[in-house]
Amino acid sequence: MPAGEIFTVGTGGVSTHLDIAKWYGIHAARDKMQKVCMPFVGMGRIMSGVCRDDTIIDVCDFQRISTGIIEGVFNAEEWKSNVGPNLPRLRKGKAFELGDKFVEGVSRDCAGFIDWIAEHGTLLDIMSIGMAIPGQTERGRMGLWVGNFGDLYDRFRQIREQAREFIPRPGWWFYWEDDFFKLMEDKTWPYRAIYDLLVLDLPYLSGNTDMYSTGSWQRLNSILGGDVTIEPWTYKNYYQKLLKALEVKSKYLMITWTDIKSSRIIPQDLRTWFIDQTHGTLEDEQRWSANPKTLFGWKIKRGDL
Repeated sequence: MPAGEIFTVGTGGVSTHLDIAKWYGIHAARDKMQKVCMPFVGMGRIMSGVCRDDTIIDVCDFQRISTGIIEGVFNAEEWKSNVGPNLPRLRKGKAFELGDKFVEGVSRDCAGFIDWIAEHGTLLDIMSIGMAIPGQTERGRMGLWVGNFGDLYDRFRQIREQAREFIPRPGWWFYWEDDFFKLMEDKTWPYRAIYDLLVLDLPYLSGNTDMYSTGSWQRLNSILGGDVTIEPWTYKNYYQKLLKALEVKSKYLMITWTDIKSSRIIPQDLRTWFIDQTHGTLEDEQRWSANPKTLFGWKIKRGDL
């Protein structure tokens, strides 16, 4: 799996991200995993490693950025942007009206540019500005705005151009911008009988909740036009949500989980728990260090079909 095929647009070629995506891709190719399900697609790196010409891929996420990655890049017929070569346009929308309540210190012109893209941009544009925004904040944490309009505009254009080489990705992509668990409850998730692979790239908890469904990331999703919200993952519902996800039948299960030294650790051996719940066999285990995080990868052949 060449590193150049891994989608690292907007996040850089961080070696850990590349290694994880390649790990998924190697196993998917070796075991000829044609039908793949990934309920929480995130930044698209893993799925860029798994996809091949004959792969049928069902993916879901509530984040508007994820929609931009899948539908504006991977599944797009062409590179398409509504932001022309002339001076960018501005409008007064959610980011402008929220101001400091969106990101402390964000300038009026930056907010106006973000709002114009949210209203008039293509999915490629929305993905590009969504990925550009965190880098204009202190340590990329969506706290204090430290960038300026020129930096934001340049970063937007850079990300938008980097995406060009990934349009399109191989495979047949089917995407839902929605709450995966709601789709399952409503019985509208498009089950394909038995998938070859179920991918679970699990959220890690910051404090008592996952960091991507609350706070500043939730505001970012709303600013970009996303109107889907999800119930945050917590220590109380973590295993309940995992059990629901495991209702998706698959021959193999591949999992990545992040342990943060500063966070409260999930009070159970997740590897053993997954093996027990699926009556499975552990075929591969990986561990990647990215201080202060340790990332674990498990490939399990399921025995619960």
